[in-house]
Amino acid sequence: MKKVALFISMILCINTLFAQIGTTFWIDSIQYIIAEDNKLVIEATDPGLVIADIPETITHNGNTYRVTGINELAFYFHTSLTSVTLPNSIVGIGIFSFHNCVNLTSVTLGDSVYAIRNSAFNGCSSLQTINIPSTLSILEEQAFKNCTSLTSINIPDNITVIENSTFSNCNNLTTVTIGNRVTEIKANAFENCFLLNTHFVLDSIVSIETNAFINCWSLNEITLGENLTNLSNLAFMGCTSLNTLNFNAINCTNFTDNNHPFSNTAINTINIGENVQRIPAYFAYGFNQLSAVNIPNSVTEIGEQAFYACSNLSSITIPNNVTSIKEKTFQNCSSLNVITLGSSVDTLESSAFRYCNALQTINCLATTPPVFSDNSVFPFQNSANVKVPCGSLDAYNADYYWFTYFGERITEDCESSLEDMEESALSFYPNPAKDRVSFSEKIERVELIDLNGKTIKVFENVNEINIKDISSGVYFLKLHAFDKTTTQKLIKK
Repeated sequence: MKKVALFISMILCINTLFAQIGTTFWIDSIQYIIAEDNKLVIEATDPGLVIADIPETITHNGNTYRVTGINELAFYFHTSLTSVTLPNSIVGIGIFSFHNCVNLTSVTLGDSVYAIRNSAFNGCSSLQTINIPSTLSILEEQAFKNCTSLTSINIPDNITVIENSTFSNCNNLTTVTIGNRVTEIKANAFENCFLLNTHFVLDSIVSIETNAFINCWSLNEITLGENLTNLSNLAFMGCTSLNTLNFNAINCTNFTDNNHPFSNTAINTINIGENVQRIPAYFAYGFNQLSAVNIPNSVTEIGEQAFYACSNLSSITIPNNVTSIKEKTFQNCSSLNVITLGSSVDTLESSAFRYCNALQTINCLATTPPVFSDNSVFPFQNSANVKVPCGSLDAYNADYYWFTYFGERITEDCESSLEDMEESALSFYPNPAKDRVSFSEKIERVELIDLNGKTIKVFENVNEINIKDISSGVYFLKLHAFDKTTTQKLIKK
């Protein structure tokens, strides 16, 4: 008889336990729902709730439960809510859970949050601060869209994708730290983040989709890492303060002349990484403020129309491993004044330098004249002087196109060796400069000298130098390279 009673008691306990799953109850203006394993999820809240300080555990009817999640719409459109503190036990924040809580100013997340779902904080226009724990692994689309008061955000290392419109219209967002495991930035992720001025070093990024940074007006420098393979149309369109592009991508080729990734930007300086071998076609198409390009010797190919209509570019040095200048590569570079063609250039394709009407100097380092594909390579009426290696003058004069275009303005330099001519092609930019100076080659030693002849700073084995802490004025850079020394003037802004 006792065994029967015990068995019945056990059945009743089990039934009571299972009956509790899905049961809801209210405590302190918050409705909880019982889940499995003695867990609670916040189901709904009183719309008049002002401060939500969620406990880690709740005791109800003699049972203690652990609060682990927030269901969808739990705080939806609660305009009285100003502050939320979540315990370490919370692991998930559901879709639309805090959507349009327009007076919510502060959110403190526990250090166990794993997922923030779609539009969880969308429209929290007063939200100024939120801590993102290192445990966060899922950050869904539009999670912080329209958080117009948010000023900074830290995206932890566990996040691999920044989804569509995650921070769209966060127009007071100034600082973003992106974790080193992020590989994709989806469409419109940072759209209209007008004040975003972080220098993004995107070493881990593989793909940046359409409009990802559109209208980030304050963004001024971007570094694209070697892993980048996809840079979609209009990715940085309207970034009107973007002036420096550091391009290290070795397999990114999808640029077009229409809807260019950098349409309507202010890029004036481009630094190509030392491991880049191919500059894509249309790479800097129409960059009308571009004044300085650093192309390292690693580059072997420059795609067609790569620098088409870069109307502010005044000089260009083609490295020695490039063999041909593609069709229209520098066409309509109307301010291009000095060209140095590397020693391996053997072909000049149609319209390569067409309408470059400001040309004054062409340094050809190849002893064999590069072959013209037709008569449109250079402006037919020009006043450029051509300088060729010692011993190659006859070959250039014997070439129909070279002689037709330049005639007696072709001269050879027999006082300098080919190596000396290559050395003279060394350049630095920008000049005038504000923060940094970059060199076209690695320089063994750089001396920064003031007008009194005093050496201010010395740099060794550098591709660039930092001059941010130097007072404005005129200086000289004494460059030591190739067992030679040259001195050039620098203007510090």
